[in-house]
Amino acid sequence: PYWWPCNNGSLEHIFKECDKKTGLPWVRHDGVHNPITDHFDSTPNGHMQSAVKTFSIAYFFTGNETFAAEAVKTLRRWFLDDATHMNPNLNYGQMIPGVCDGRGIGLIDTASWYAVIDSMALLQGSQAYDSATQQAMAHWFSNYTMWIKTSKNGKDESNAKNNHGTWYDTQIQSFALMSGQGS
Repeated sequence: PYWWPCNNGSLEHIFKECDKKTGLPWVRHDGVHNPITDHFDSTPNGHMQSAVKTFSIAYFFTGNETFAAEAVKTLRRWFLDDATHMNPNLNYGQMIPGVCDGRGIGLIDTASWYAVIDSMALLQGSQAYDSATQQAMAHWFSNYTMWIKTSKNGKDESNAKNNHGTWYDTQIQSFALMSGQGS
């Protein structure tokens, strides 16, 4: 969120190869949040997680199938439905226009999905979270885990010696366990 078009006022003098028409390549302006990035995946991802968590907890404590159905509808929209699903990879995670198509550090954007998996556990026994949906979710997370383990972005992140490496390990463990792959 700290990358800006290079034609952003005072940044032009920093990057001599700036294309004033396109603003490419973007340049880092440390500590200054670029609000345009709020329109990409991180905000909808947060909304998805919040909805799944809220509806799953509501179902768990009330037994009301309406809440379970809303949680499953949200899961299906994000992960499974042909027209809207996310592909099980982050090939373009934290891409920077004019600099790179995606980076290993983009994997941290799905670090909190362990909570989505916890929420799915709360849906066990509901009519909405049927065996077909459970199997489809397990398949999706199995594919995503394989991508994390074998992709350049995933391998880059696996070597991180900071919080990124820790979240890499957390994701591998929780996604593998959820999808029946062990650890």
